[in-house]
Amino acid sequence: MRIAERRELPPRYDASQLLIHAKIYMAADRYDVPGLKDLSNDKFKTACDIFWADR
Repeated sequence: MRIAERRELPPRYDASQLLIHAKIYMAADRYDVPGLKDLSNDKFKTACDIFWADR
């Protein structure tokens, strides 16, 4: 029997990721979910750094 290995691929960021994180942040703000708001803010910043570093 052959077992496939699961490899972790690095996250791929493009401009659409920026919009997704911004929309999640807005929803978290509207529904007062501070943990999700912080997480989406961190992910937005990371996506910005990666997206613009590739340019």
